[in-house]
Formats: sequence, C-alpha cells, structure tokens
Amino acid sequence: MRTLLAAITLALAANANAAFMIYDQTVGSNVTWRVGDPRPTIDGYNYGDSMVCQACDNELMYIQRHYAGIRMRSGPNSQGALLVTWIDDDCESLFNNL
Repeated sequence: MRTLLAAITLALAANANAAFMIYDQTVGSNVTWRVGDPRPTIDGYNYGDSMVCQACDNELMYIQRHYAGIRMRSGPNSQGALLVTWIDDDCESLFNNL
C-alpha cells in the first residue's frame, strides 16, 4: 500500500496541473478529474473495489467545499502544497458523487 501511495503521490506531484486522481487497485487502472469535467469512468469498475484517491489545489478545494466531514489523510507534495488522500470507501464515495 505504501508503494502504491508513493507512486500516486509522485505522479500527482509531477503533474503541472493539479487533478483529482483515482486509482482502482482491483482493476489496476487510474483516471484523473478536474473541476468542471464530467465524472470519469474506469473500465471494469465494480462497487466495492479497493480504491485510492488524491487531490490538491483546485480539486481539493472543490472536494472540501462539497463533501465536508469526509475522512482524509494529508501531507505535503514535493512542492510543499497540501496533498490529501482518501482510501477505499471514502474514495469510492467521492468518485461516485463527482
């Protein structure tokens, strides 16, 4: 799990544009979402899949405004900005309600 989180964190930190990244561990697929985009789809996704989500910048502000009270883990990305991670049920809830 730590390796997966490190890989997603690195990918998000390396991306010049902030995004909400969703990784479905069960299917082995990831997608990104930005504010204003339609909800993304993951081929092979099934309710209950093991998922990891991360967000920073605009997408993080959007999630914090629209989904208050959801559990999260936070820490800095490589540029020092706040990076938040959601796992499994919390991630899936965000993904299904974008």
